[in-house]
Amino acid sequence: MKVLVLEQTAELAELIGLYLSSISSAEVTATHRTEDVMEGLKAPVDVFIFNQQFMAAGVDAAYKECLARNPRAAMVIIGEKAQDGHYLLQSSNLVQEIKEMTKAPFWRGLSGKPAELPLPLSPYLVYRLGVCPADLFLKLGDNNWVKLFHRGSPFGEEEQKKFESKGLREFYVLAEDVQKTMGYFEDLLSALKASEDVPLIADASEFIWHALKENGFHEEIQRVAHLAVKQSLAAVRKDPELASFVEKIFRPEHAWMVRHNLIITHIACAMATQLGWTSEQTYMKIATAALLHDLALPRHDMDEEIWLLSASGEKLKEGMDPEVKAFLQHPIEGAQMIRRHKLIPPDTDKILLEHHELPEGGGFPRGLTAPQISPLGAVFILAHASATILLQEGHPTKWRMTALLERLTASRWHGGHFGKAWQALEKSELFPK
Repeated sequence: MKVLVLEQTAELAELIGLYLSSISSAEVTATHRTEDVMEGLKAPVDVFIFNQQFMAAGVDAAYKECLARNPRAAMVIIGEKAQDGHYLLQSSNLVQEIKEMTKAPFWRGLSGKPAELPLPLSPYLVYRLGVCPADLFLKLGDNNWVKLFHRGSPFGEEEQKKFESKGLREFYVLAEDVQKTMGYFEDLLSALKASEDVPLIADASEFIWHALKENGFHEEIQRVAHLAVKQSLAAVRKDPELASFVEKIFRPEHAWMVRHNLIITHIACAMATQLGWTSEQTYMKIATAALLHDLALPRHDMDEEIWLLSASGEKLKEGMDPEVKAFLQHPIEGAQMIRRHKLIPPDTDKILLEHHELPEGGGFPRGLTAPQISPLGAVFILAHASATILLQEGHPTKWRMTALLERLTASRWHGGHFGKAWQALEKSELFPK
């Protein structure tokens, strides 16, 4: 359904347009200029909303043009008295009147909320883009949304500071708009240098993770994910000390998942360097696996909740709990999801398949023992365990290498390639002893 709004001031027209968009799925165009209305009426509209005070200022021509294009178009007057049986919006209480209008018979067919599966997008990331890459919504509660910005609206430092000062952590973008936004991110990440703006990498990684999870491996999303992985590697190289890296790259609103992924990248790359595995392809495999390893989980916080059971030595078994069953299957499903995608390095799927195995055979999904686990898989598994423990230890300034090694329990990581992986972790100077 297409809706055209004509009001006497730009501010009021925009307010009505945004409010209508936020409570319905209508395609809304709002303006205060009658010449814009005539341009908009070149294609038929279903609903024409206008202020009756405009009747003597060109609205009459727009009214006739609207009916000529679509004789069944509904006319809605903003004013005090209805005319010719048209629907009336009382100008004294527009918000309530618009709510009631969306219940009227002529408005049938519209949903009362945005499309399903909205994805989070930080105000800082929008600021760095400089423009809203899609319609931006604010979540007020369950099924309660308001549209704040239209796609293409400028978004500068003033807007960013305004929303962040009020504690707003994220806007939301409709899942159906995600692919449209990828060009914006591709340009931004391509131009980003490792020496600048590292929090952007975490923000972008979080959005891309959600986009991949909800929209799949479309070519546009793959390209942007590839750029995000390269930028995360550049940031890791610039800050070899893990605590410094974490202090610079993360902000309080970042999800556990994005912290976990980037810390795994940092630790596993440091271990690979100690082992002499310094090819770009090896680093790309590590960083790509870190971004994607939990993609198949139904909830992105499940790894934090359930992995601790495995890390503490408790063998997980499939049982009555569907969440545990889904958790046990996610390495297999994740590996299947990424196979055959050209921008994903070869054998990355093997790392995903192995990332919950353990040297003594108590892991899952296949219960492999140390000799059966690949060299890079062993490094990633130990980095994964380290990252999970560190995230339970509070602020990075409190992290100590000796405490981490003690929590990991050295006797557990032996056999196969795990002995060398452990030695590499011990030699790495990620943070103070």
